[in-house]
Amino acid sequence: MNTNLRLPELQYFEKVRVSLTNANNNPEIKAAFSQLNFTEQQFAEGNSLLNKAIEEYETNRNERIETKLVRGEYNALYTEFRNQFREHRDKVRIFFTKNPEVILLLGVIGKLPTKHVDLFEKTKQFYFTIREKPDVQDKVSMLRITPDVVDNCIGMRDNLMKLRSDYERETGEDQAAIKVKDQAISDLKEWVEDFDNIARVALYHEPQLLESIGIFVRS
Repeated sequence: MNTNLRLPELQYFEKVRVSLTNANNNPEIKAAFSQLNFTEQQFAEGNSLLNKAIEEYETNRNERIETKLVRGEYNALYTEFRNQFREHRDKVRIFFTKNPEVILLLGVIGKLPTKHVDLFEKTKQFYFTIREKPDVQDKVSMLRITPDVVDNCIGMRDNLMKLRSDYERETGEDQAAIKVKDQAISDLKEWVEDFDNIARVALYHEPQLLESIGIFVRS
């Protein structure tokens, strides 16, 4: 059977499953294998390795789905939050052109941050300063940056930071699951190579039986 994993993983698992099933269900093949001390125990080992590889594949697939879901949720909220902050900082920069102390206090000098960590830092300075300083709060309220709006933005920021942590955790779990899956497939592949070698010897004069377990012999 094909052991180089050029096939997609699920197709590879199916080829292995079919090969083992056909070998197990054919008394002639099992008898030939037993002469080379390939017994029920070895067949059971192969099935166990196959089931383990499938299980780790499913685990990795689920981890990847969870990671994508968290990333999607994070990106959507981040875009909404960043756009909201851009509007607020633009209004402050325009309205308080002649009051540079407000602009400096709220940290809206320079360009809008492009890195996530920088945006978190700048928005903390902006919204927390407004909330904690009543005089600044009064000044920006006329720009529709009211206490309720500020509290909502701070809440969005808190949710974003939690989602960021969740995403990083899910990414780590996904990477760990990939390593475990790859090792399980590697173990299965090694066993299949041994299986194929046994089959080629045991069924040397029976090419049709070799083909029934996925091993094709050139005529």
